[in-house]
Amino acid sequence: MAEKKQLRMYGGWTMPRSEGLFGLTAPVTVAFFVWVILVVILGGVVSWFVAGPVAIAGIIGGVLLVLKPQGRPVSEWIGLRMEFNRAKKKGLAKYLSGPFSRVPGGRYALPGVLGRLEVSEHYTGGNQPFAMLHDPQRSEYTVVFGIWPQGDQLVDSDVMDSWVDQWGAFLANLGAEGDVVAATAVVETFPSTGMKVRQEVRSITKLDAPVFAQQVMVEAAEMHSSQRIELEARLSITFKATTSEKRRDVSAQAKDLAVRLPLLQSQIEYAGQNTRPLAIDDLVTVAKRAYSSSLHPEIEALSATSRGHEIEWADAGPSQAEQTPSYYVHDGSVSSTWEMVIPPRGYVPHRVLRGLLMKDIDLSTKRVAVCYRPHTAAEAAKLVDSDAINKRERTKQERGRRGSASARAELDEASAEQARQAEALGHGLTRFGLLVTVTEPAQDLDESGHMTVDKMPNAEAILKSLSQRSRIQLRRRYCSQQLSFAAALGLGINIPEHLSAAALVQG
Repeated sequence: MAEKKQLRMYGGWTMPRSEGLFGLTAPVTVAFFVWVILVVILGGVVSWFVAGPVAIAGIIGGVLLVLKPQGRPVSEWIGLRMEFNRAKKKGLAKYLSGPFSRVPGGRYALPGVLGRLEVSEHYTGGNQPFAMLHDPQRSEYTVVFGIWPQGDQLVDSDVMDSWVDQWGAFLANLGAEGDVVAATAVVETFPSTGMKVRQEVRSITKLDAPVFAQQVMVEAAEMHSSQRIELEARLSITFKATTSEKRRDVSAQAKDLAVRLPLLQSQIEYAGQNTRPLAIDDLVTVAKRAYSSSLHPEIEALSATSRGHEIEWADAGPSQAEQTPSYYVHDGSVSSTWEMVIPPRGYVPHRVLRGLLMKDIDLSTKRVAVCYRPHTAAEAAKLVDSDAINKRERTKQERGRRGSASARAELDEASAEQARQAEALGHGLTRFGLLVTVTEPAQDLDESGHMTVDKMPNAEAILKSLSQRSRIQLRRRYCSQQLSFAAALGLGINIPEHLSAAALVQG
């Protein structure tokens, strides 16, 4: 009798932090002792009337730092809100483009950090075109691959496990590259027009084919084009210019990537994904469809012609956009972006995110972006050692206070030690996060541009259910909707590089 193969499970991810006393982080612990010493010195040397206000201020500050609703300190929530209010007073929460705006040339430029990206097109050694996005301010270059997932239907578990292994090897290799800043995998769903299917069938149907065969093809095209939701996937990789020549000259970086991209492409294909680098027209379609959803049918119709849509990168943005603390309104649509607070607990199968990624008629326009930031080999060794020591110290402190450590502390210690051993065997170490953007038609707006009938509560309830099925916890990207929307597009915007409150708010 054949032995039943056991389903492979994945997990062991950790959230590194420096452990201090009483369950606090090391910086907060240091600040606590500095505050205590300062209060004692002021009380003994100067006066307790002077030390009293310092003590009260320290208590209030401690509460704001220690209390963490939805995993973020109260002080950060207050700081974000204050920065948002300042930006709103300066008019930075609204964006206008086009002929009657202040945008140079009257173009429909992309808003925020996307607006400073420059795009150019080059060719790989195999004469394959690829678009390269350049951020001059950060000396970063981004290449985007179109991905056509094969799915896991009728795929043996051994093959699926091999694909997961190859994906892990690909992420580890990104860390070994040395100049890879980030990679973002995006799975996007949006209402389908059916034009792509009809165009594809039209292109492969011969005019001299039998009438019956042509009729079958036409009916097949109509059947598939009637599907109301389309799914697309892509993967962006962001590189840091490591030499002065590459920082000055775009072509120098392009020559380097032209040699490396075929190898990266083959590594992605080993993970079961059909792929090709996207050209400039493809990137324009991605951006324009996201910011101006109502133009999607027109863009797709023009793309099917011999001339293409003829929209330039300088016109890929919306005509107007405005962000509120919880929403982002843009060209007749309203979007909201959430982030993963807690990854899946315990161990999960490879299909854990399927419910969040698959098409959903109630969330027709949805974008899920998994953001990776690989560590170099040197960084990985240092971090896993530090994290293992911190987790062991936390368990030791709990045993000292209560006689025994909590199950969570022991599990975290085991995971950190497992990561340490895996790194020693040559596995990579990668930070990861997840963004989810949901877009709805903003057909009910008042004169000030705000929705009078809010559809987002329904979308949020559905998204919460999907995230629970995927065993993750989400929270809204409060007061940073514009930047979060741009980051989830997978066009080279990495949120950790814009961590100041002003950058988060202004995008």
